[in-house]
Amino acid sequence: MKATLCLRAYRDAECVGQVDLPMSEATVDLVGSTLQVGCSSHEIEPGLTEHRVTLTCLVAGDTEVAIGYRVNFPGLQTGHVAMPAAVYAGNKFRSKRYAYSCIVCDPEDFRADLPNTISNVHRLPKAQLLAGDLAMPAVGVGDFAAGQGVWLMAEPGTWARQPVLEAVEDEAGLSVGVFFPGVREGECYRGCGYEWVPSEDRGWRPVQGESIGLRVVVATFPSSSPHDLYRRLFELRHQVWPAGGRHELPWSASFDLIEAKFNALHWDEADGYYACGDRQTRYAHWQVGWVGGGISSYALNAAGRPESQARGERTLDFMCGKGLSPSGFFWSFCVDGQVYSDMIDMDYGHDWHLVRRSGDALYFACKQVANAGRQETRWVEGVRRCAEAFRVLWEREGQFGQFVSQETGEIRVGATTSGAIAPAGLALASELLRDKRYLEVAQASALSMVERFLDLGYTSGGPGEAAQCPDSESAFGLLESLVTLYEVTGDRSWVSLAERAAWLCASWVMPYDFVFPPESTFGRLDMRTTGSVWANSQNKHSAPGICTLSGVSLFKLYRATGDIRYLDLLRHIAHGVTQYLSRDDRPVFGAPAGYMCERVNTSDWEHPDTPVGEGFPFGCWCETSALLTFAEVPGLYVQPDTRLAVMLDHGDATWHGDDLVVTNGTAFLMRLRVFIEPSSALSQPLGQDFLRGSCVVEVPAHGSVMCPL
Repeated sequence: MKATLCLRAYRDAECVGQVDLPMSEATVDLVGSTLQVGCSSHEIEPGLTEHRVTLTCLVAGDTEVAIGYRVNFPGLQTGHVAMPAAVYAGNKFRSKRYAYSCIVCDPEDFRADLPNTISNVHRLPKAQLLAGDLAMPAVGVGDFAAGQGVWLMAEPGTWARQPVLEAVEDEAGLSVGVFFPGVREGECYRGCGYEWVPSEDRGWRPVQGESIGLRVVVATFPSSSPHDLYRRLFELRHQVWPAGGRHELPWSASFDLIEAKFNALHWDEADGYYACGDRQTRYAHWQVGWVGGGISSYALNAAGRPESQARGERTLDFMCGKGLSPSGFFWSFCVDGQVYSDMIDMDYGHDWHLVRRSGDALYFACKQVANAGRQETRWVEGVRRCAEAFRVLWEREGQFGQFVSQETGEIRVGATTSGAIAPAGLALASELLRDKRYLEVAQASALSMVERFLDLGYTSGGPGEAAQCPDSESAFGLLESLVTLYEVTGDRSWVSLAERAAWLCASWVMPYDFVFPPESTFGRLDMRTTGSVWANSQNKHSAPGICTLSGVSLFKLYRATGDIRYLDLLRHIAHGVTQYLSRDDRPVFGAPAGYMCERVNTSDWEHPDTPVGEGFPFGCWCETSALLTFAEVPGLYVQPDTRLAVMLDHGDATWHGDDLVVTNGTAFLMRLRVFIEPSSALSQPLGQDFLRGSCVVEVPAHGSVMCPL
């Protein structure tokens, strides 16, 4: 491993000259420009060093330039290369060009043993991404044969001038680097049908006497597996990128707005279910799992008004009746009383079902039954049929695949972690049904996904329209499963595996506030990106929350480990969600109150149709994530004996002697759900309805109250 400085000259977005330099001051002639390079280094702590590089123009030429810091790995061809939310294991998977909706569509690929197949996204041998294309501006390498790892971490810059992070593999080996200003050479990604277009990036046009600078923090550490790589990034996230965020809308106020929208627009009285959208298009009717069907109804049943609770139960009735397909898995769609598979508008795959959908539905159905406090026969039978479908599939195939047949349950496209949350559902089903067979399948399948995917540094297959690209949705689903298995079995070996999943999950979460164009919608609304979550490596935007979970597994993981960083990660995710909700007093993208768009565009992947900082006035799955946040996550967590008080909701909690004062600085009434426990209780699993009966404190707008302890 060898570090160097690097100067590049550009005409438009083509590199026309390059000079590598040692880590020292120098004067360099580069394609007509004379440039003075200055550098300094500072050891922050052992294994963590800050490098600052300046570039001053002495004589200006007619090209643009960029200054870079590179680390070379001569001869390395098999290292694990990571760029958060974009590149995992170098994305060195089988790749095909798919038009949106980017689903495996070639008949020769309709098989259970399909090698992981991704769409035409960034991947080695050359990947260049701007800071805004990533969850955080970092590029890492695990040279496991040599037992070493490295992360290069840069300042994100602003929307107008960002660094580029790159990884390049050739016959000489591997190099990773950070360059400023960022130039994606030749082409840049547009994705989801747009594919790749000529890059419009430009370097710095030197002007005599002017300077630019680059700051890079470099971490070096022992590393023998991808877990070491992602663990170190998790540890350093907020040491390198300070967290942001601000108070905007309490969770309870957000819940009330979305609940009103769901009861006005989402409720289908004829079939008796909460649709995933406002029912204005086919895709906004019933979709089970993934984008909200059977998940939002659980949240509304758990924390909503009496009308919502009743409708939540009717939704469960629908799921466990008409919503079940012949295979025992749930039907993917229902529109105007007619059920459909996932390929509702496709000319192939008429019986395909995204297996993740039924994993979600099984998990939340079990949670809703537990929350109801009673076991209706139709609910229990519906859970049994789905759990049995997963059991039969596992025993026949040794995997859950990605798409299965709605008719027979056979795998149509396989070999992903699409069903990563299914072990959580099976573990809860084993308790509900008192059948150990489902727990045995839950444990075996979870371990298999750890060994076949998580141990290799990625998960895939969670989204139904991102081919088999690495994704956060299945990573968070696997985390939920591993934590649930710990809670059900009491076996702490699941905790260490859950930590590994959490480190990977954290790589998909933005730890800082991106600087949007001031004239953009997000710029004008002062949106803060800390805690927003990228869904997958194909769709280049972050989003409000996890698709489609609250992140409560991170709270449970904190309790199991005592590591406050898991609670901090949850706090950033959960706190950031509600600011994106459109309100009458603060419309977002011109949408009506209660709508939330998934787009948090820090990347130009949809330029010019949807520029950085823009979206569209549609509602989607993140409304369900907002509902879950209030229903499942404590707004305030308190340990009186240690005087730990962590506010996750939009307020502040401060100790005044032995009193804890809660302040609401927003313009909305806050119904704050408070979870109080002694530190000695951390070793006890919480179960599924731990917030039931918890303290609720009402805090007036711009007011303060004493929290009862």
